[in-house]
Amino acid sequence: MTDEPLDTLRSEFLRLISHELRTPLTGIRGYTDLLGSERTGPLNDVQRQMLAMIGFCVHRLDSLVEDLLVLASIDAGLFGLVLEPVEPTLLCDRVLKSYAPGRVVLRAEYADGLPVLDADPRQLERLLVDLLDNAVRHSPEGGTVLLRVEPERKGLRIAVTADGGGTPRDDSGGLLAHYLHEAATGEAHAAGRRDTGDAARGLGLTVVRAIADHHGGTLTAHTEGARVTVAVSLPVHPPAGGRTVMRHERPRTDRPREWQVQP
Repeated sequence: MTDEPLDTLRSEFLRLISHELRTPLTGIRGYTDLLGSERTGPLNDVQRQMLAMIGFCVHRLDSLVEDLLVLASIDAGLFGLVLEPVEPTLLCDRVLKSYAPGRVVLRAEYADGLPVLDADPRQLERLLVDLLDNAVRHSPEGGTVLLRVEPERKGLRIAVTADGGGTPRDDSGGLLAHYLHEAATGEAHAAGRRDTGDAARGLGLTVVRAIADHHGGTLTAHTEGARVTVAVSLPVHPPAGGRTVMRHERPRTDRPREWQVQP
């Protein structure tokens, strides 16, 4: 069998699995929200903790499904950008508010003078969710995840720094290559290791890199002691010649200066 039919089968398989997973996840999320509202009866503290864990697991699975859909669309040559003006802080606030207080502290710092990006807000939200999910998942109990957004000469830098998960590698190429290789080959599973954290992190970073590439951006990573920073640099405008589906125009709105999540 040639490579082309195999690639087609793989893309179809990813799309099928993604859609089949979405249906039960929607039901689980709905019933979890219903139980959490206590309209069906009061909950004790232990039950609330159990529901919070279920919600966290549903969020992780939903994020995985979205990643698979992005990868499938890229493999099929269907991935494109729907461009519109994007306020960075409004986008970050929306993503951060989707995280319930949990075992780590999420903090956000926004520098002054952030540019409005000509970008796809849905894909940038996916990028940010993957960056934060990776950081939260690999942070120790009580750790801190810092989201830092600052202007650069030609655009914007979004950096996520997490406690824990440090490696002796300080070069971004080696660190990223390690995680991306884990995702591509399933090396952790093949070696019989139960901890597949690197593979999960690598899948998320694969999607982050793909979205950044389509926007004309770059993905880098470095460690400082036990702290890991993964950053994306994005230009204000995607490069000419990129695959753009359509363009939306909407007026700019004021943005908040800073927002913080505490447990």
